[in-house]
Amino acid sequence: MNQINQTDTKSIPGVTLEDERNTLSEILAIADRNLNQARSSVENLADELHELKEIYDVEDKEGLALWFNTDARFQQVRQELLRMERSRKKPYFGRIDFTDASLLKKECYYIGKAAITKNSAELVVIDWRAPIASVYYESSLGACTYSVKGEGAYAHMTLTDPQGRAAWEKAAELLAEVGIPEPAIRVRNYPFELSGGMRQRVMIAIALACRPAVLIADEPTTALDVSVQAQIFRLLKDTQRHLGTAILFITHDMGSIATMADRVIVMYAGRCVESGTAEDILLDPRHPYTQGLIACIPHLCRDGGKRSAPLQEIPGMVPSIRDIGPGCAFAPRCALAKPDCFAERPPFTTSGGRGTACFRAAPSERSLP
Repeated sequence: MNQINQTDTKSIPGVTLEDERNTLSEILAIADRNLNQARSSVENLADELHELKEIYDVEDKEGLALWFNTDARFQQVRQELLRMERSRKKPYFGRIDFTDASLLKKECYYIGKAAITKNSAELVVIDWRAPIASVYYESSLGACTYSVKGEGAYAHMTLTDPQGRAAWEKAAELLAEVGIPEPAIRVRNYPFELSGGMRQRVMIAIALACRPAVLIADEPTTALDVSVQAQIFRLLKDTQRHLGTAILFITHDMGSIATMADRVIVMYAGRCVESGTAEDILLDPRHPYTQGLIACIPHLCRDGGKRSAPLQEIPGMVPSIRDIGPGCAFAPRCALAKPDCFAERPPFTTSGGRGTACFRAAPSERSLP
């Protein structure tokens, strides 16, 4: 994708710093006008609701239906007002310029978190979810550059390729990197035309588009069968090896930890309760919660067909963050809890590469085979 440099754009109307500031002022004025209209609508509907409440009783079905309809409109307009107030703080964050440099012809599209309309038919800021806005994100995959222009002046992108050819080529290249066959064809497919494994690979490709130093993978193999899970694990490891990307892998599956992790941090109710190498955590868990997780894993019979110990479970439920007391969050479910566990939060202590937050942390009696 070709990029018009800054000296070229000076000859094209509407891309100077002064024009940018003037446009921002106009957009803010329109946003303020729309806000005042929305506030007036909310006040009128609130008054109407109050009057309906005074006139009709609960046994008047028609009056009750009218009240519910009015209340629904009131809630809708109020939510719209809140959205408009939030978007007013930063009415747009980017601009697409479709430019024909030879004819000095240009069309501008400002992109924001919400649409801002000058009248019932004219948009001054388009919603970021609108189809035309997709060019903005597609172009971030290509050779386009960004320049900040002025205060309130947000990312400004000039495009000379409205079809986004370079973006499509880059997207296909990324799909090829994550092992999707026929990427030049698949890049034009809709999500429903892809298998579950392919969709997961596409999400990974999106995450890798900007070549991140750290990739956060939150349950990346959820709802996938075992064979597809193995493919995703292999893809993540290849990515880590080839790109040097660190991976923060979030999961509740111990098998995934054994496959992917070098070091593990065990969290409970938003707090770190244990840390160590994957081998330490899986073979020698110290915290009662970690021990409970390991004990919940089914084990195959290895003693001549005799039944192994019954599958264990952790009693109770994970507490709400709001209901956690001053002590250990796991204490209400812990068989080893003592009064001091409820009264004081145990500090997170480290020794020899291991870390625990428990007054009674000890080597487990059961580990993975």
